[in-house]
Amino acid sequence: EQDLYSALVNRIVPDDRARFEAEIHTAITECKPWDFEGRFFDASDQIRWFHGLSLPSRYEDHLVFNGILLDITSRKRAEEMSNLSEEKFRKIFMTVPDGIAITRMNDGLLIDVNRGFEEITGWNAQELVGITSVRIGFWNDPRERSWMVDALKQYGQVLYQATRFKRKDGAVRSGIYSARSIQIADTWYIIFVVSDVTDRIRLEDERRKMEQQLFQSQKMDAIGHLAGGLAHDFNNILMGIQGAISLIRLDTPSDHPHFLRLGMIEDHIQRGSKLTHQLLGFAKGGVYEIKTVSIHDLIKKSLQFF
Repeated sequence: EQDLYSALVNRIVPDDRARFEAEIHTAITECKPWDFEGRFFDASDQIRWFHGLSLPSRYEDHLVFNGILLDITSRKRAEEMSNLSEEKFRKIFMTVPDGIAITRMNDGLLIDVNRGFEEITGWNAQELVGITSVRIGFWNDPRERSWMVDALKQYGQVLYQATRFKRKDGAVRSGIYSARSIQIADTWYIIFVVSDVTDRIRLEDERRKMEQQLFQSQKMDAIGHLAGGLAHDFNNILMGIQGAISLIRLDTPSDHPHFLRLGMIEDHIQRGSKLTHQLLGFAKGGVYEIKTVSIHDLIKKSLQFF
């Protein structure tokens, strides 16, 4: 029996051997049930898991343990894979930069949130878990959640929906969210993912304003080129008229009734010439001359022309 026990102990993985022997000793000395899970080497020296269960009883003057050993390797490997999958999910869940929240569908009770949700909303997980999204004032318009729940019940998901939400400090932000419904046991939950796009919208607005300013600048530049061309052509016409008037005035006696009118025409031509210079200044981005004009003199000269 001692050789059988030693052989059994030697098959136990060294890391579990001391615990195995200690619990066997306790069960024998205290006449207690023995319940143990550990690892052992099989005939191919592959590590496997076993579960041992034994109950003590008295037979004549001897203490007898009746028990069983079960190979639980498959269950342990399944548990390891499950734990590994859960760990991977947890790491992904916590490191995704978008805000993720798991809520109960019927009342919006927050079950879990990731770091992204904490950063986006300003709340920490301890403050959020166990209360509803409506109670913390997440929805700028609480009716939006009712709309989302109705859509989830009908379609099972909501994708890329624009919304406005409130941070803990009361600041209203713009967001884009997606949501899916999942059933765990008899309860329906919502996996809610939200991105804060406030800064992106602001940058897009600034870009649109810059585009409008650039368009306005290009439009004004085009108008300037047009005004410059018109000013040149108009100035050439005025110079032609000026030349003709000057020749007519040379042949007109100073006491002739038209002599004064010809002078008034020359005066208007000069004013037109100054106007063309202003147009050229606008076209070339030049410097404008600003001076005081007497309305009385301007009207008086205009009346003399007529």
